[in-house]
Amino acid sequence: MVEEVNDADHLLEHAGEIVGIYAAAFGPEPELAADRFAAALAKHAERDGFRCCLAYMDSQPVGFIYGFTAFAGKPPSPWYARVRDVAGAEWIEGQFEVPWFGVRPSHQHRGMGSRLLDRILSKLPHRRAWLVIRAADERLRAFYRHRGWLDLAEDALGSETLRAVMGRDV
Repeated sequence: MVEEVNDADHLLEHAGEIVGIYAAAFGPEPELAADRFAAALAKHAERDGFRCCLAYMDSQPVGFIYGFTAFAGKPPSPWYARVRDVAGAEWIEGQFEVPWFGVRPSHQHRGMGSRLLDRILSKLPHRRAWLVIRAADERLRAFYRHRGWLDLAEDALGSETLRAVMGRDV
């Protein structure tokens, strides 16, 4: 079952579940420590167009995805400016950004990620959606490509690891 959790108050009720899925999905060396991820989630929940979906199996939370409307006009940070510059403003500005998406490893390869992705992208008022992943993760890139996502650009985006910006029409 996939449930939408789109308001900040309701999201707070599920924040612990989402952080737990994040920690399991991203392993012992995640992009952000769990407390930093929790803070980012709370901040992102306040963004325009915020949408979040949670997946459950046997009443247990096993996956999440969320996104929001990206900036339009002046980028809010150098990172966003770089993403726009390498991928193109038409793909980034005012479109739907998917910053985090994870499924517990024990529930991967069962279609849960596809259901979450389909649900979050359904009925969006945006023309396009975009996200950033590690460029070297070919398994993940194949997952997105299989679902119609395009490789828009590769760039370090200010980190030590090469990133891939991907997008798709919605």
